[in-house]
Amino acid sequence: MNSNLIVLKVMALLLIAGVTGAAQNNPAEDPSIQEALEAAAEYGNESADYTVLAEHLAYLRKHPVDLNDAARSELAELGFLSPLQVNALLSHRSEHGAFIDLLELQGLDGFGLDVIRLMLPFIALHPVNPLSKLTLGKMITHGEHEMLMSYGRIVERQQGYLRNDSGVSAYPGSPARLSVRYRYKYGNLLGVSMTMEKDPGEEFFSGKQHAGFDFYSGNIFVRQNHTKIVLGDYSLQFGQGLSLWSGTSFGKGGAISTIPRQGTGLKPYSSAGEVLFFRGAATSVSWKRFGVTTFISSRNEDAEVEGENKEVSTISKTGLHRTGTETDRKGMLTHRLTGVNLVYAAPHFSIGVINYYTRFNHSIAAGNYQYSKYAFSGNSLVNNGFYFQCNWRNTYFFGEAAQSDPGGGAGVCGAIASLSPGIAMVVLYRNYQEDFHSFFNQAVSEASTAVNEKGLYEGLSISLNRNLELQAYTDYFKFPWLRYRVDGPSQGYEQFVQLNYNYKKSLKISFRYRNRKKEENGDENTPVTFLQPVEKRNCRLEADLQLARNLEIRNRVEWVRYAKGPATAESGYLMFQDLVAAPAGSRFSGNMRFAVFDTPSFNSRVYAYENDILYGYSVPAFQNSGTRFYINLRFRLSRHVDVWFRYAVTRYTHLDEIGSGMDRITGNRKQDFKVQCRFAL
Repeated sequence: MNSNLIVLKVMALLLIAGVTGAAQNNPAEDPSIQEALEAAAEYGNESADYTVLAEHLAYLRKHPVDLNDAARSELAELGFLSPLQVNALLSHRSEHGAFIDLLELQGLDGFGLDVIRLMLPFIALHPVNPLSKLTLGKMITHGEHEMLMSYGRIVERQQGYLRNDSGVSAYPGSPARLSVRYRYKYGNLLGVSMTMEKDPGEEFFSGKQHAGFDFYSGNIFVRQNHTKIVLGDYSLQFGQGLSLWSGTSFGKGGAISTIPRQGTGLKPYSSAGEVLFFRGAATSVSWKRFGVTTFISSRNEDAEVEGENKEVSTISKTGLHRTGTETDRKGMLTHRLTGVNLVYAAPHFSIGVINYYTRFNHSIAAGNYQYSKYAFSGNSLVNNGFYFQCNWRNTYFFGEAAQSDPGGGAGVCGAIASLSPGIAMVVLYRNYQEDFHSFFNQAVSEASTAVNEKGLYEGLSISLNRNLELQAYTDYFKFPWLRYRVDGPSQGYEQFVQLNYNYKKSLKISFRYRNRKKEENGDENTPVTFLQPVEKRNCRLEADLQLARNLEIRNRVEWVRYAKGPATAESGYLMFQDLVAAPAGSRFSGNMRFAVFDTPSFNSRVYAYENDILYGYSVPAFQNSGTRFYINLRFRLSRHVDVWFRYAVTRYTHLDEIGSGMDRITGNRKQDFKVQCRFAL
C-alpha cells in the first residue's frame, strides 16, 4: 500500500479522535488574519503585509483599548470588527452610557462568543497607563523600548552560492537573512521606529553594499491634541482602497466583515516590506467634524531603464539585490508624490475627497503585449477620488469613485446590513475600467489589482444557534479586456460556504467548500488561441481542541481538484496537525506542525498559514509529494529578554532537486532556521 495513503488514514483517524476531545482557539489569535494571508497568497497578492497589524495587536495586549472612550478609528484598527459591530458598540455607549462590565457585549447584535473572545485581550473598561502630555520626564520613565535582532538562513547550499571555476558565485553575499528593528513608544503620542534588513544573497558591508544593510526604514511619529505628524516612512489608507491605500488590507474570505474597507488614515510605517509605503512627511489635523491630511513623498524604486529615451520597461517589487542585474536596477526610478485628503465626519455619515499628483524621473513604457494596451505609460499621473459611508438603521452603506488622468475611472459601492439578530448580509458592486491607473490601489477585486474588472459580490453570515455559524458568498466577475495568459475578454465566478461549530470554550470545528471558475488560454499550440474554463475546488475540514489548560491541538485536512478544458483533472491533498503548548509558570512555550501533502503540480497547490517567530509569518504553497515539519520555541530569559527559535524541514518523495535557477537545491530536502532575540524595556 502507498506509504502516503497510510499516513493519510492515520492522520484522518487522529483528526476524528481529536474531535471527541475538548479545545478552544487561543483567544489572542485572530483566525481572520491567517485566513486573509492564505487568501492573499491564493489570489497572487505578493505585496500583502500584515506585520504592522500584528505589531499593533501585540501593543494593544499591553495597552488595551478603553471601550468607554475609544473612537471609531481605534475600534476599526483592531482589524476584525465589521462596521456594523463598531456601530452597535458606539450606539450602545451613546444610548446607555458607559459599559460597566464586558459581559454587556453579549447583548449587542453581531457580538457572538467568538468575536468577544477575540476582543478580550485587546479591550478594557478603563484607561490603562493613560498618557496625556509629552514631557521629557514622562518620555523617559513611561516610554517603551523594543529591539528585535533576527538571523535566519536555508541550510542547504543553493545554486547561486556555488563558485565557478573562477571562484565567483552568482550571489556574492552570504545566505543569511539579517534584520534589526528598534521601536520606541510613548503611548499613542510619540513613536520612533528604525528597521534594517539584509536579504539572503545580498552583500553586507562589502562589494557594492558599503552601507551595510540593503534596506533601511525609519520614522518619527507625534500626536498631540488633534494633530498627527509623521517624518520618514508612513502609510495612508482612505475610502475603499480605490484611490489611495497602502499597508494592510483584506480581500475576499469567509468573514464578510472584511469586505468594507475601514481606512485608518495616516500611520507610521514599521514593516520590513520594501514596497507600498511613502517616504517624506505627512500631517493630519482634525477640527470639530472636519479633517485634513497633507502628504509629500519621494522614494527610489527598483526598475529596468532601457533605450536612448531612458524608458522604464520593468518595475521590480521583490526588494532583492543579489545579482549584478538586480543591483543595477536598485533605486533607478524616483517616485515622487504629493496630495491632500479632506473628510467631513458626522455621527451617522462621512464623506471624503482625495487628490494627489505622482511624478517619475523616467517615463514608464506600457509594454508591447496586447493585454498591456491600456497600461499606464508616461511620467506623471493625477488621481482624484470621492468616498462615503453612511449608517441608516441596521445598514451601513459605503463606496468610492475614482478618476485617473491620464486614464479612466473606477467605482465601488456596497452595503452591509443586519437583517435580524444573528443574520448579516453584504452586497458589493465594482466597476474598474481597463485604463484606470493607481499605484496604491487595494480595493476588493478578483485580480491582484483593481483594474479591468466588473463584479458583484454577495455574502451572508448566519448564526444558526449559539454554537453554529454559517458563512457564504458568491462573487461573479468579468474582465472586459485581455489579461496575462488570457487573450480575450473573460469571466468567472467563485462560490464559498463555511460552517463553524463551537462547543463552549473547548472545541471548534469548521468545514469549508470553495469552487472557483475562470477562463484562460488553452494549452494547445495552435495558430488561434481559444479560452478554456479553469475550475478549482477546495474542501477543508478543521478541528481545534484544547487538551489541557495550556495544551492545544489543531488539525486540518484539505482536498483540492483542478481541471482545465478537456485535459484530465488532477487532485491532491494537504493535512497537518499542530501542537501548541504554553505551560503555566514555565519560561518555555512553543508550537510545532507535521504536514503531509500530495498535489500533482503547481496548478493544484494548496496554501497554509504557518506560525513563526515574533511578528513573523509565512504562507508556503504545497505542491508535489512530501512531508513538512516545523517547530517554534520561545524562551523567556528575563522580564526584558526573550529568545525565539524556529526550525523547518520539507522532504519531497519524488524529487532529486528543489527549486530552479540560482535558487536550485540538489537533493530532496530543504531546511531553514531562524533565531530572534527581543530586548524590551
